[in-house]
Amino acid sequence: MTVTTVIAPQGRLSVEQRRALARTLTDAVLVPEVGQLAPAARVGFQVHFVERAPDMMAIGGTLLADAEQDVMVVDVAVMDADWRREVRARAVRAAPSS
Repeated sequence: MTVTTVIAPQGRLSVEQRRALARTLTDAVLVPEVGQLAPAARVGFQVHFVERAPDMMAIGGTLLADAEQDVMVVDVAVMDADWRREVRARAVRAAPSS
C-alpha cells in the first residue's frame, strides 16, 4: 500500500481542495507504481491529511504563528518498488503545485 501524508497548517486546505489533492496525489503515484492510469487500483493508495496548529510548525526556526509564512509537507511512502530518479521526477511533475 502506498501512503501519502499531507501536513499543513490548520485551515490551509478546504474540503474541496483536499478532494482534488487526494485524487491528484493518488494518480501521481499510481501511474509510476502500476505503469498506467488504472482507476480500479486507486483502492491501494491512501492520502492522509494532517493539520497542525500554526504554533506547532516552524520554518527557519520561526513558528508559523509568529510569521506570515506558508508551509506544506507531502510525504510519500511507497511499496518496495523500482522508483528510479526518472520515475520519481515524473511523479513530482504530476503532483499539483500551490
